[in-house]
Amino acid sequence: MRENDKQIRKILLFLILMTVLAVTFVSVMGYLNYRTAAIELEEELIARGEAQTITRLETAISFGKSFENFYGIQDIFNTFSRQFPGPQPFMIDREGKLLYKGEGDWSDPNRPEAYLASDEFRFALPTIQQDNGGTLRERQLHIVFSPIRQEEKTIGFFGCVFTEEIFNDSFQGLRGKLSLMAPILTVGLILGLFIWVRSLRNYRQKQGIQFKPRQMKIQGMTVLAVGILVISIFSIYTYQNDYIDRIQKSVQTTLDFMGSQIERVRNQGIDLREVPDVKNFMQRQVSSQENIKSLRITENIFEVQRTAENSELVTYTFRTKEGQAGDMTLEAEISEAAIQDQMRNILLVLISSMIILLLFLFEFNTLIELMTGGGNTREKSVMRYEKQMGQTLRFTSFLYATAEYMCVPYAAMMIRARGEGLFGLSVGMTAALPITVEGITQILAMLFLPRLIRKWKIRPVLYASAALMIACNVTSFAVNNALTILLCRALAGIAYAGFKQVSNGIIVNGYETEAGRSENIVQENSGIMAGSVCGAGLGAILSGSAGYQFTFLSSAVLFILYLAMTLRLVPWSRLTERSEEKEKKKIGVRSVARLLFSPETLVFILVIGIPLNIGVMLCMTLIPAVVQTQGISSVMLSYCYIANGLAGAYIGPALVSVARKRFGLGPGIALAFAMTAAAVFLLKVPPVMVMIIVSSLILGFLDGFATPMMSDLFLRLKAVRREVDEGSALIINAEINYVLLTFAPIVAEQMLLPGAMPIGALAYVTAAALTLVFGLRYRRKRKPSPAERQ
Repeated sequence: MRENDKQIRKILLFLILMTVLAVTFVSVMGYLNYRTAAIELEEELIARGEAQTITRLETAISFGKSFENFYGIQDIFNTFSRQFPGPQPFMIDREGKLLYKGEGDWSDPNRPEAYLASDEFRFALPTIQQDNGGTLRERQLHIVFSPIRQEEKTIGFFGCVFTEEIFNDSFQGLRGKLSLMAPILTVGLILGLFIWVRSLRNYRQKQGIQFKPRQMKIQGMTVLAVGILVISIFSIYTYQNDYIDRIQKSVQTTLDFMGSQIERVRNQGIDLREVPDVKNFMQRQVSSQENIKSLRITENIFEVQRTAENSELVTYTFRTKEGQAGDMTLEAEISEAAIQDQMRNILLVLISSMIILLLFLFEFNTLIELMTGGGNTREKSVMRYEKQMGQTLRFTSFLYATAEYMCVPYAAMMIRARGEGLFGLSVGMTAALPITVEGITQILAMLFLPRLIRKWKIRPVLYASAALMIACNVTSFAVNNALTILLCRALAGIAYAGFKQVSNGIIVNGYETEAGRSENIVQENSGIMAGSVCGAGLGAILSGSAGYQFTFLSSAVLFILYLAMTLRLVPWSRLTERSEEKEKKKIGVRSVARLLFSPETLVFILVIGIPLNIGVMLCMTLIPAVVQTQGISSVMLSYCYIANGLAGAYIGPALVSVARKRFGLGPGIALAFAMTAAAVFLLKVPPVMVMIIVSSLILGFLDGFATPMMSDLFLRLKAVRREVDEGSALIINAEINYVLLTFAPIVAEQMLLPGAMPIGALAYVTAAALTLVFGLRYRRKRKPSPAERQ
């Protein structure tokens, strides 16, 4: 009983720590995600202000004013600064020379003048020239450029520089509400956990029922999940109100600018009814801003009735030359439909972020299972030992996959942001190099690392890989020029291959029965899939709120956690004993060649390997293309990836063991191919917006269900058993998949051609039939191993 009480207290402590972590995590990440969306709205407003200012400049230049010696530029800058306090305006010529700057404070630590004279700006200028403007980010600076034209020719750029700190005051109220809500909810959840444990324990003692720790873990995580949903709903409601306020302020800012322009014309004694350009000016504003439904100028004689009962009116009262309120008003009617569309998109983004964060917390539930298991691994049953190894593989694979996918996409984005090319290549080609080079070094390292593992064992490779990856990510954070990023990603590919070698070592030495080995493969694959979904989501939030470089620093922290958890959770002594017990085959080039070119392996690659790897890439190639061509909001892509990840990380693994026992590996993979055929066919079935999510779900099932069964089936091929050991077989299987994945996107892209999707669906029906025949024939011919007979 005392041992049980001790374990209950330990679980309760973990649940409390998870509660604090969860509420803090969801609150901070949710706020950062919304803050990014809100700042994007402010930046769009600044860009429109630049466009309005440039119209005034271009009009003056067209009437003969000199761009290089523009009289009255400070008046234009002052008008812009009154409309947008905070951003500092300036103008440069087409070659990047600073011509004019506003009267604001340019002596702050960010030193925008110094940036315009730096090598970083020199690298980025060709991109600005080519794209006719754009936004640059350098450290904390945001610089927005808009082209100034004379007779359709770009002669320079109007720009403004600012930091996100200028928006901080507008977030004070929102931060105050959230900072008050988070501690209250945290304390409430902790008290709820205490009351729930106490009442449940007392009830079970009265009934004479033993209090089971596993039930406590499940029910405790359920209570925590409900609490997270509550905070998510409240946060979304708070964000919605704040966003609507910002839209209204955005329209008011636009209206103030328009009113001041029209007022200048009116105060010259001109009757607005006789100036058609005023109406054209107003029409351009309505057409360029979806938030404005209508604009009108009214005389303050009678009350003006709104055109829609639920509409919101924003007004600007014209003033006389003496500064007194006049008798005319400019009114803008805010479009409720536009606001609803924008709110729908931002809510979808926030909800998808909350789902990703909940998945992150759900995976950490595995840590509670592992840390509160208790007892010596040697004394546990085979089943319990294999379950522990599977959970360890899932959690550690989840950590390193999350850390990897959190930062990898942003290497290219940092290079594009700097506009720096290497080796005479364009910026775009240079930006594509880091991921390509990392993939190549991964493949090469996967070939050579097994020799080191045989000599060094697993743990030294774990230490070396973790140290190398952490150093690469910290360096990318601190020094982010193109050459440094490229070298770091090349070394990171070697480190990532090292992590795969560590996982493979745990897979082949961390089981007692063949079913345990299969479960290890499934759990590692599931952890990687869950990590890819969470890593991509967290990386998007962090990059948007803190900058691309910060994703590398956060990734380094997660890799440190991965190292600590792997060292803590893996029973290294038992793995060492198991490794020494196994017979080591001497593997050479000839044995690998005999394996790869055996008829059995070639048929396996043709019938199973190629269709499976093409199918895995469909969610990354075909689905985004369908979203783009059908005009569907890009927000839906995040839900496609979430559905894909949920099916791959949770639904698929739960069914693998059932399918393996009921149908066998070959028929199970055939079922997945048949479902892939259905997924491709459904992309043509209305409603497309719903069907792309259903199709993504099915394709995730292919990855999470068929991929581990493919690896398991590869290990059972006679050619594999005859030529190599299990560890080498896993490496060869991974190399085959890497090569196939290199060419899979090219084939997947062909399904975009007219009439190609039905052919693709038919091809997967054929692949399902061939796989079924291959699997049944293999199951009939293969003799069971001694371990399976037992």
